[in-house]
Amino acid sequence: MASIPHSPQRAAGPVRRTDIVSGMADAAVDVRKACNGIKRTSCLAAASLTGGFDPKDLAGAAQDMALEVLKSIGFDVGNDDRVRSVMPMVLEATSGVIFDAARSGAASLEQIVRTGVEAMTAVAKSRAVVRAMEPLWPGDMDSVTSMRITTAAAMSHVAVEVDAFDFMHAPSECIKEATKLLVKASTDTSRRLAPPQSSAAARLMLTQTLMQSSARMFAAVWKGYAQHLTAELDAMGEVERNARLEQMEATPISKHMETIAERFLALLASVSAEALDVCLEPAAERSRQNARPRHR
Repeated sequence: MASIPHSPQRAAGPVRRTDIVSGMADAAVDVRKACNGIKRTSCLAAASLTGGFDPKDLAGAAQDMALEVLKSIGFDVGNDDRVRSVMPMVLEATSGVIFDAARSGAASLEQIVRTGVEAMTAVAKSRAVVRAMEPLWPGDMDSVTSMRITTAAAMSHVAVEVDAFDFMHAPSECIKEATKLLVKASTDTSRRLAPPQSSAAARLMLTQTLMQSSARMFAAVWKGYAQHLTAELDAMGEVERNARLEQMEATPISKHMETIAERFLALLASVSAEALDVCLEPAAERSRQNARPRHR
C-alpha cells in the first residue's frame, strides 16, 4: 500500500510580507485538510460500528480506493507534492463511500471497494463531467479535478440505490444518465446562487456542496420511487409481474427517470430557495453595505 508523503518543513529565515500572506494561505489549507480528516475518520468510525469491520482494514481500503480513482483519471500518483495536495479530499470521499455502503448492509469490504471504485472511476472519467466543469473554471485544472472527484464521490450515494433497483438496466447506464442530470442541476443552481463578486474558490465550494447535497437528495428520491414500484410488483401475479419487468427493460432509462427527475428538481428548487432567502441574500447585502464608502 502506498504511503502518503509528509508535508515539507518551511526553511528558517527572516519573515517577509510574502511569507505572512503565504502563511495565511497555508493556514487555510491546513484547516481544510483538518476538516477532510475529521470527516474521513468519523465516516470510517461509523462504518466500523455499523458494519463490524476492523478500523485498520477500513483505513487501508479507503486509501487503496483513493489511489485507484486518481489513477483512473490520469493523475500522476508518483508526484508526491500533487498527491499530498489532493489526497485528504479524496480520502474523505472514499471514506464516505465506505460508510454509505456499510450502512446499506454491504456483505464484505471487498464488495464495498469493488463497487465504490467502479462507480467513482466511471464518473470521474466521464467527459460529460469535464465538459460541464471546464467553462466554470477555464484553465484551472485543479478546480476541475476537484469537481471530478467530488462528483465521483457524490454519485456513489446514487450507486448504492441503483445497485438495489436498476429498472432492469445496466447500473452503469443508470449512473451515466443520473450523472448528466445532477451535474447540470448543480452547475445551473451554482450559477444562480453565487453572488456576482464570488471568488473562484467560493464558487468551487458552493458547487461542490450542491453536488454532494443533490446526489443525496436524488438517491433518496430514487429509493422512494423504487420502493413504490417494488410494492406494485410484489402485489402482482407472476405473469403480470414478468410482463411488467419486460416492459421496464424495453423502456429507455431516460424515460424511467422522468418521474424521479421531476421530484428531485422540485426538491432542489425548494432547498436552494430556502438557502437564498436565509443565507445568501442577507450575506450579499452585508457585503454590499461594507463595500459602500463611509463619509465623515
